[in-house]
Amino acid sequence: MIRIELDELQTLIVGMVALFIGRFVRTSIPALRKIDMPNAVVGAMIVALLVLMAQLYMGYDVAFGSRLRD
Repeated sequence: MIRIELDELQTLIVGMVALFIGRFVRTSIPALRKIDMPNAVVGAMIVALLVLMAQLYMGYDVAFGSRLRD
């Protein structure tokens, strides 16, 4: 497996992109607005699915920066 390690700034950028993608997807799909799903949750689910696909099918292991979280 190829390991990709993201530092804190890269993790923040991925989070911001996920937030904007979640906002776009949520405005495009009326069912997500109806159940009042937050933009961040939609974006995080998309990023999680992309990371899962990269791990299962391409052999990448993605590690996000967590030093600031702790």
